[in-house]
Amino acid sequence: MFHRPARSRSSRRGLRVLLALTLLSLLGTAGATASSASTSATPGKAWVRVAHLVPGLGAARIDLKPAGGGQSTSVEMSPSAKYGDVTKYQRLTPGTYTVLVSDSGSPASSAPMLSRSLTIAGGKAYTLAVLGTSKAPRLATLSDDLTPPAAGKASVRVLPAASQAPQVTIKAEGGPTIVDNAVLGQASAYAAVPAGTWHLTADTSTGMQVQNSIKVASGSVYTLVLLDGTSGKPSLSLITDAAGTTSAPKGGAATGEGGTATDIVNAGSNGTSLVVMVSALLGVLLVGSAVVARRRIVRG
Repeated sequence: MFHRPARSRSSRRGLRVLLALTLLSLLGTAGATASSASTSATPGKAWVRVAHLVPGLGAARIDLKPAGGGQSTSVEMSPSAKYGDVTKYQRLTPGTYTVLVSDSGSPASSAPMLSRSLTIAGGKAYTLAVLGTSKAPRLATLSDDLTPPAAGKASVRVLPAASQAPQVTIKAEGGPTIVDNAVLGQASAYAAVPAGTWHLTADTSTGMQVQNSIKVASGSVYTLVLLDGTSGKPSLSLITDAAGTTSAPKGGAATGEGGTATDIVNAGSNGTSLVVMVSALLGVLLVGSAVVARRRIVRG
């Protein structure tokens, strides 16, 4: 009977041990990389923006001053917001803040026109809106639901902010009533509508009628704002809250940083790399096993 040399058997055992150690090393490295990617994201941030929606009120500076558990320094949301302006979202640390609205032309030491306390939670989105009339402005916190609607749908809410229209009803041509008798300064709930181009008619309580066409994309979220127009009639303005199926605000006047989205992509990439490495190494092991088996058959 033919006996294999001891050195040959020892070499094969060494090869198996080396391959196993390499596999364990790659698994550990890939796991650590994936863990690093998942923890490199800044978790628990909130998305906050501001909107100046008071006709007749001059340009305003809007700041958030931390009051407890929030950022360590004040956040300038807008140095000089004008009527109709909606800022981009900013990522903020959850906690309690004091919102300060001041005349942008006044000294920083001047008393604010408006102030209120605000508590924000991680993973949520908010619009701090200056609403009402120039004689009676007020601050309101709107919760922005940026959850992507179903495929083929867009999510739309209405926010009347025109002094020329204390109340308004908005209908879609050939479609449903978007909002019925909406009151100045009060946002409606989000509603899912088919994506595409819509021809809208807004009838105000003062007898004026406004028509406009809007285009909404599948998976996107919008706020339809009614503003005072320069022609003596209100106008409809469509603001993008979130575009497409993203995990952070993206698009139009509501474009945020996309840090969270990037972190998810990176984590997925590391997971794919791990699968590729393991698959490749398993392939090497299988080939090595086949070679060993073939040698046994030939030498047996």
